[in-house]
Amino acid sequence: MGIYPISEVIRKTREGKHITRKQLCEGICDDRTLRRIEVGEQTPSRANAAALMKRLGKDKEPYSLFVHCSDVEVYLEWETLENLITNNAYKEAEEYLAEFEGKLDLDDKVNQQFIKRLHALIDYRLGRIDSETRRIQLIEALRCTIPKYQDGSIPKGIFSRYEVRLFCNIAMTYAEEGKYETALSLLQQLERYFKEIRVDQEERAISEALVLSNLGQTLGRMGKIQEAIKAEEQARILCEKMGKMGMLPNIIYNIAYGKEVLEESKEACQELFQQAYYIAKLCGNYKIMEHIKEHIN
Repeated sequence: MGIYPISEVIRKTREGKHITRKQLCEGICDDRTLRRIEVGEQTPSRANAAALMKRLGKDKEPYSLFVHCSDVEVYLEWETLENLITNNAYKEAEEYLAEFEGKLDLDDKVNQQFIKRLHALIDYRLGRIDSETRRIQLIEALRCTIPKYQDGSIPKGIFSRYEVRLFCNIAMTYAEEGKYETALSLLQQLERYFKEIRVDQEERAISEALVLSNLGQTLGRMGKIQEAIKAEEQARILCEKMGKMGMLPNIIYNIAYGKEVLEESKEACQELFQQAYYIAKLCGNYKIMEHIKEHIN
């Protein structure tokens, strides 16, 4: 599954590494050819694309997968693990993760990142670590693939779906601690990233929608309800456009809750809560179903 055009990967990675076009293309192609490739006017040959990516250190990094493994069964198990996390079944997820971890090549940085993030999430949700410790562990996970990451600043470059998720996770640890301005800064940097990047619509419906929803939650905690609803509505449009249902229950719930706080029509709010409930039921997200039911009652 393609997420970023090859031209965008080359351009953003080159800029992030502070390499000139001349330095990158030397011995591969001429400067004018590279410029046309980067702006999408020309598709690089397979040999040139491979050579450019290798020089950028990106020849072994796909941008659509969460874990690296050639075994299809392992990918199916990964999906099971993600579903357990989605439904807040953290004890069961921990047991599953212990077995799953043994099936991955842990010398692979992407796999290391995946495992570190899940351990941080599970330990936090089970009350073993506080928010600050979780953030330290999330930053450590992010540095598996972005070694020069400095907390609070989104570097130049191009990011995988999982890296975007880690940025969001880190931002929300600040929001949970009441450090809203820091959380807001990180999320707004990510929002700008998606405004500047060329990415396919499916990826935009997943990663950008996640950023916007987290932005909405942070704005809501800051009492900026109208802005929060606007961000969540943008996230909703992205998800609905591509039929991505997973995040919709939370997004619609947040919209309904914001409208309720603003004391808008009770009937309209009730309708939104019910929409969130039935989409959660369709997705098998029983935790959010229970939460919505309690709220309606």
